[in-house]
Amino acid sequence: MIFNVNGEQKELIAHEFKPNTAVEDMPENTEELLEDLLSGHKKDLLHHRYKVDADDFAEMEALVNLNNENQALHAQLTADEQARYDDWEMTRCMRDAMHMAEKEHEFLKGLLAERPE
Repeated sequence: MIFNVNGEQKELIAHEFKPNTAVEDMPENTEELLEDLLSGHKKDLLHHRYKVDADDFAEMEALVNLNNENQALHAQLTADEQARYDDWEMTRCMRDAMHMAEKEHEFLKGLLAERPE
């Protein structure tokens, strides 16, 4: 899912949230939730509206804060530093994609192994 942080588009990866997040209650609401976080809504409102527990709220708030800090750091990069970052990011994305594909493969094999004979 893509969401906006300080005018920049950011991608939210669903697996970054704890498994106890009420995903069925948040299919389209994750973006709204993060926008509420950015606009400073209180966590009791978020808990009521999205059924987000304190741990999940803290994780999402930390994610938003870290993204904001990273944007400030990006703004300081020279063109050469940005090129080095771009190379690093491409390598990281490939590594992350491979890791997730391996996890998905293990999960799918496990699901199929649970089938009754």
